[in-house]
Amino acid sequence: MKAEKKFKALLDRIEGDKGMVLLGEEEREAVDFPKDFLPEGAKEGDILSFKIRLESRRTKEAKAKVAEMIKKLSTS
Repeated sequence: MKAEKKFKALLDRIEGDKGMVLLGEEEREAVDFPKDFLPEGAKEGDILSFKIRLESRRTKEAKAKVAEMIKKLSTS
């Protein structure tokens, strides 16, 4: 399984502090996206490019930190 996914999206509209983004080439899935995370100057009708990557090392570190916290709490 790839640890990274790239896809295009269409910024359909902006309403208040959210942008409605239609995901993928078929633009079938719609999601509300916080306007603060959109590129500066993005406007309705713009095509966006997304890249999502799993950060396995950071995930393992976070899990280890939580496990250590739980261990400390259970011995208190």
